[in-house]
Amino acid sequence: MDKFFENISYFGKCKETYKLKGDTCNQYEMKSFIYENVLGTIPEKDFIDKKNLKLNLRIDSTSYITSCFLTWKDGKKYNLSDVQIERKKIDDFNADKEIIVHYSIDNHQNISSNTLIYNYSGEIFKVVGQMPLLDFCDFGFLKIDDCALEKLFEAINKNMQSTAEINTGKVVFGMIIQNDGYIGNIQIYKNMAGENADKLLLEALNKLKNQKLRFTPGFHVNKPVDVLLTITYDFDASKK
Repeated sequence: MDKFFENISYFGKCKETYKLKGDTCNQYEMKSFIYENVLGTIPEKDFIDKKNLKLNLRIDSTSYITSCFLTWKDGKKYNLSDVQIERKKIDDFNADKEIIVHYSIDNHQNISSNTLIYNYSGEIFKVVGQMPLLDFCDFGFLKIDDCALEKLFEAINKNMQSTAEINTGKVVFGMIIQNDGYIGNIQIYKNMAGENADKLLLEALNKLKNQKLRFTPGFHVNKPVDVLLTITYDFDASKK
């Protein structure tokens, strides 16, 4: 934690007002912000009978909250629900890069009983305890479930332009599923389907991203995290 705060300045005003050191001050201010501006907007029923309940915020380098959602565990499956908050910018909060805040809620009415953890959003996992899901289909770390590929390819194909000039072959690509379940960065690794196949696939994937296709994110140590999926898409000339 100390190393994290060596590189990032958060609540400068807090240090002057409360005379607290580094992470102690930042923990206090962030918890206060969450309590005053976020938890109060969530209906009481959303806190009842939920295990491993956490509030997760993604904050960009300009101090704006770009996503805010609750996660909790029901049996073996994690769930998420968006939290709509009116205040999108955190005053007096400064960061040099995007971060993720995990706020574990033991008692939503008592700040001191809850735990706060910061992560750099640049931390990307390839394998986690629970890999991302799409419509309950699992992107497993040993083998991606056929159901998951079918669901993803079905979504891709709806956005695919004409493949008349594309040969039979494969395109390998990487896609980050962010901790809020939305698609992040996309990169083509290898094109074995001829000229323009990679561009055609990338266009379809970016349309999915803009359409806000949402996964259940991957979880690491009970926290939603950014996960990199590496997937092979097959172009089949015989099906044109």
